[in-house]
Amino acid sequence: CLLSLPGADSTRLKLFEADLLDEGAFDGCVAGARYVFHTASPFVTSNITDPELELIAPALNGTRNVFGSIGRSIAKGAAAPRVVLTSSVAAIMGRPADKATCFDESDWNLSSEAEGNPPGDGLDMYRYSKVAAEREAWRLAEVHQLQLSTIMPSFIIGPPRTPRTDSESLLNMRQALEGEVAEMR
Repeated sequence: CLLSLPGADSTRLKLFEADLLDEGAFDGCVAGARYVFHTASPFVTSNITDPELELIAPALNGTRNVFGSIGRSIAKGAAAPRVVLTSSVAAIMGRPADKATCFDESDWNLSSEAEGNPPGDGLDMYRYSKVAAEREAWRLAEVHQLQLSTIMPSFIIGPPRTPRTDSESLLNMRQALEGEVAEMR
């Protein structure tokens, strides 16, 4: 699918298979890279039975594994890459009412909780996982002396790049189009 994009041939685009939760899985991907984009984190907001297992641990361990691979690449003599992390507006705000004025890069989400706020709120559990993962990314960027930039989308919309139709984003888009979106909490 990605190889069908304009200009994406095997000399310009290399694809690697890597599991976010496997330590060392990104070693080949980041070896000698000038830029690393860390875009993966679980996006689940419903039917969560174990927030630690389903959201928080994968978000944190995925971040640790990507940065660990970068650290090993640097230890082998590679130049430190610039890192771009796809975070989320969830890392800076739990709810719009958390702040009377506009949120900015100096803000952190301080209201979300691992078990949800209120308890069982899957969207809040997701928010918590995003703030935990971004805080870890900044900590690891400092440890490895990396230049880190984060982007904070509130929602990503557009055509899927794979044939899968079971993603949370597609579900949210369908719900919005069909008038099923609950008011913002």
